[in-house]
Amino acid sequence: MAQKEQKSWAERKLEEVEEQLRGLESESSQDPGQEWDLAQLLYQRASLLARLKRWDECLRAYDQFLQRFPHPQGTKLRQLVAQALFDKGTILLHQQDQQEAGLQVYRELVERFRLDTNVTLRRLVSGAQSMIDLFESSDPFGLE
Repeated sequence: MAQKEQKSWAERKLEEVEEQLRGLESESSQDPGQEWDLAQLLYQRASLLARLKRWDECLRAYDQFLQRFPHPQGTKLRQLVAQALFDKGTILLHQQDQQEAGLQVYRELVERFRLDTNVTLRRLVSGAQSMIDLFESSDPFGLE
C-alpha cells in the first residue's frame, strides 16, 4: 500500500491562508479591521511561499501585497510593508541575475521609511542600507 504523501506545515498553513483570503476578498465592505486582516494574510501568503521556496509565486505575492498597500497608514501596516520590501529584496538578491533588482527594492525601502522614527522601521532601513553598501562596494565579500 502506497503511503500517502503528507503535506508540510507550511503547505497546510498556505491552504488555510488562501481560504481566508478568498473569504475576505469576497466580502464587499472593507472596514479598517478587514484591511489589517487582509494585509496580514497577503503578507503571510508571501512569507509561506518563500518558506516553500516557490520563488516566482512568492515574488508575485509580495508584489500583490505592496500594490494593495502603496501608502500604508498606521505603525503596524508601515512595519509590515517595510518588512515585505526587505523580504522581497533579500529574495531577489539571492536569485541568479537579480541582484540589481534586489538592491532597487532595498533602495525603495530606505527612501520610503528613512525619516520614520519607529524603532522597527529604523532597523529595517539600517539593514537595507547595510546590504546596499555591501553590494555596492568594490569587493562585497572581502575577497580582494
